[in-house]
Amino acid sequence: MPFDGLWEMAIDVPYSMLAGRGELAWSCGQLALGTGARMQAPGDLLAQADVVADHLGTILRRAGLDQSSARRLVAYYVPEIDGDGPALIARLLDRLGEAVIVDLVPVPVFYYDGVLLEIDLFCGEVPAAPTVDDVSLAGGAATARFQSTTGETWVSFAGSPAALDAGLDGLLEAERLDVEREVGRVEDPEDRLLAPHDRQDRDAEIDRLATDLHLELAVLRLALLGDVEARHDL
Repeated sequence: MPFDGLWEMAIDVPYSMLAGRGELAWSCGQLALGTGARMQAPGDLLAQADVVADHLGTILRRAGLDQSSARRLVAYYVPEIDGDGPALIARLLDRLGEAVIVDLVPVPVFYYDGVLLEIDLFCGEVPAAPTVDDVSLAGGAATARFQSTTGETWVSFAGSPAALDAGLDGLLEAERLDVEREVGRVEDPEDRLLAPHDRQDRDAEIDRLATDLHLELAVLRLALLGDVEARHDL
């Protein structure tokens, strides 16, 4: 489809590789290209991941940002064989840090021959000690990754739509219990929802999340619960 007739964008030269304010920054559309627009490692997904990781490392250094400020990578990739996605995640975590969130977006084809990967980078507050929690949802059919710093929480969910629905329902229930505890609305410690016999079928990981990850759930509350208010009668 031609790039005309709909909207136009004036591209400043030289093009900015990264934009931001302080530690909050982002870089989009990083490809495995070299000088003279030469394609690097055409048709090799993991080799292209290495090239892009090198580019991102250089961009961060030039911007005066530590690699630990990397919070999320959105990787648009062309899957060619089963296992490409997990292998790509493993390579990017190895190159850019185990605490990074990697979101995969499969695409059918790119606009340059040989390109299999394009990455957007998002940076945030540099943590004193990164906190990353990987939580299994819906019996392992979906996963959630929470990455927290003092003032931020980054979240990623992965799974089929049905599994994510079930997993989010579990998070909603866990957060509802957490809201009740926070505001002191649970007056009866023997209330049915908190009684052991009514928790036997609950996901242990979800309950742990409700107990241990107050910051993450507090940040998620607006997105997941909207304006739901705590109340006495559970």
